[in-house]
Amino acid sequence: MKKNKYTILSVCALLFLVGTQATFADDVFVPGWRGEEGTVVAACNWWSQEDENYDGFGSLGIGPETNPGGFELQFPQWARYHNGVLRASYEGRQDVLEFIGDGYISFGLPNYDGGYQKLILIQVTWRNFGPAGNIEIWDSEFDPNDLPWPQHSDARMLLPLKEKVHARGWVTTQFAFIMEPNPSYESFKIGFEADGSYVDQVVIDTICFSVPDDTKWEQLPDTNPTGMDIRIDRNDENDRILADDFLCTTTGPITNVRLWGSWFNDTKGNIDTIHLSIHADIPAEDSLYGYSMPGNELWSMDITDFDEDLYIGLEDEHEWWWDLYDGVRYRYGDQQIWQYDINIDPNDAFVQRGTFNEPLIYWLDVYVETDGMGQFGWKTRDPNDGHFNDDAVYLGDPNWLELKYPATHPYYPDSIDMAFAIRTETEPHMDLGDAPDSSNSYDPNTMTAYPGVEADFPTVYVIGSPPYGPIHLAPKSVAYLGTDVSYEYEADIFTDEDGINNIVPPSDSSNNDGADDGVSTLPALPYCRWTTFDYDVKVINAGVDLYVNVWFDFNRDGDWGDTPTCSCCSSGSAPEWAVKNQLLYNLPAGDNTVTTPGFRTWHPDPDEAEDIWMRITLSEQPWTFEDYALDPNTVGGSGPAMGYEYGETEDYLYTPDTSCTECANLNCDGIVDLEDFAIFALQWLQECD
Repeated sequence: MKKNKYTILSVCALLFLVGTQATFADDVFVPGWRGEEGTVVAACNWWSQEDENYDGFGSLGIGPETNPGGFELQFPQWARYHNGVLRASYEGRQDVLEFIGDGYISFGLPNYDGGYQKLILIQVTWRNFGPAGNIEIWDSEFDPNDLPWPQHSDARMLLPLKEKVHARGWVTTQFAFIMEPNPSYESFKIGFEADGSYVDQVVIDTICFSVPDDTKWEQLPDTNPTGMDIRIDRNDENDRILADDFLCTTTGPITNVRLWGSWFNDTKGNIDTIHLSIHADIPAEDSLYGYSMPGNELWSMDITDFDEDLYIGLEDEHEWWWDLYDGVRYRYGDQQIWQYDINIDPNDAFVQRGTFNEPLIYWLDVYVETDGMGQFGWKTRDPNDGHFNDDAVYLGDPNWLELKYPATHPYYPDSIDMAFAIRTETEPHMDLGDAPDSSNSYDPNTMTAYPGVEADFPTVYVIGSPPYGPIHLAPKSVAYLGTDVSYEYEADIFTDEDGINNIVPPSDSSNNDGADDGVSTLPALPYCRWTTFDYDVKVINAGVDLYVNVWFDFNRDGDWGDTPTCSCCSSGSAPEWAVKNQLLYNLPAGDNTVTTPGFRTWHPDPDEAEDIWMRITLSEQPWTFEDYALDPNTVGGSGPAMGYEYGETEDYLYTPDTSCTECANLNCDGIVDLEDFAIFALQWLQECD
């Protein structure tokens, strides 16, 4: 079978080593996330010598150890240390920092395009006579050299990962953090609280998450002679069961589980039933045994319908076999690795409840029932693929026991993870507009606003930004327009609740959002007259101030950035940003109808009604030119780089009524009074027979 790797993350990464000698300290305990496809691995020794091309640190070059993926070398913008003394060598390690009192290392990292959330992984190789010190995460949306740094309130430590102890008291500690939303810059400060702290190396990776795909978690099998199969069938009197933990950062049903395993001596039988169960986590600090383990069972299912395929054959090599319950261990156990795909109906699936801000750890427990013709083992994870949190476990009598490689194995006494992948069909939960946008995700990508007119409305959020298309991350949490919102991940790609993307650039199709219903009666736009219109707002949680902005493409040039001038009546401008930050406050929960402030209209031909694009945005923050680095005349209708948290954006293409209204504001002063009646009477006497 062809080896297929799921795409786990959309990655925009800056991964680098702050290192010292030719043999890097972190190579003793290589991070599982180091050198993955799509990341950038670099090495720099910034505290020993300066490189003329970089301020304050020098490069160590690219090689198999520093850059196993061979990707382009990247560097932090700057790096500093405080209260530290550089030692040329210390205990066999070159260029080590010794901290006197409270000291810290700080880094300034630029961001990269895309990403709603950012995962930050940090590994520190250090020695300290006190506690593990502290890591503070700070970020700025501007240059990290602009002080002071504001602290990002949503930055938090996910978990301290496994710590590796080296000789002479040196340790390698990993940490993981989530930032949501993804800031423009990160400035990290790693603090060490005690005298006599020494730091040899730091590894940092920043991974940007864009749209979540259908892979929740993946631990790839060890396909080398070091791979091991641990028996999980129940053909004899032993009730074997193994379990491993995984991290959930996106809520959704688990609709597919993939397992890898082998048959002892490649004597293949048939699996009748695969038993899966999901358990809560008992963290190590709450465990009586000092390591984490499965807790309460949250879901279970016996599966008899699954897909089985030969994953790979090792030809001249063999992998290990281990029966924990009988004590049997063989060096030459098998040569074939099998893959099992288990599809689960979403109505019967376990729904994970973790989020990026509030991640959860779960445990997957597995055993199988076979036809009795063979012995089946669950495959171990490739250590080069990484290691998560704590060891896998097996159920002893009666407690869970942690799994480590046995004494005769090359990886002894390292931790064991099992090989599996978890997938979910995540539903979209964001809202974007549906006006045509030529800076979209396709190439060629030109769309038209009207026949022969290129569309430059900012609708797509990621590609072609800035300007950013307005995206609402939690549209229904506080308030939205009309009676419903149709969800999508992006305006022109990925899954859309409507079954069609808001815009489809290859066919020049737009205006496809099925829930644009906030303006039930589209506004009449009499030429160069003042007008208003009504719109509907559904409030879910009252007490949040909201803002409404409306744009019209009055001059029909495919954007919302112009200000035509009226010469009729009294002269005046008709900005395409027609309704500016109308503040809605104290709206009660439920359905509300709101009237816009008055605004002046304009058309290229006063006597001919032409189609027009209109955008209305409801959000929790005002729209200001200062939010954008580009010319404000080019970004009308756009959204902030971090997106809106609440609300909705609706776009309308329609032919407006341009005739005079019954109560015309004929002198264009925004007030209908006797002066307008006098003008009407004068026009009637002069123009009507």
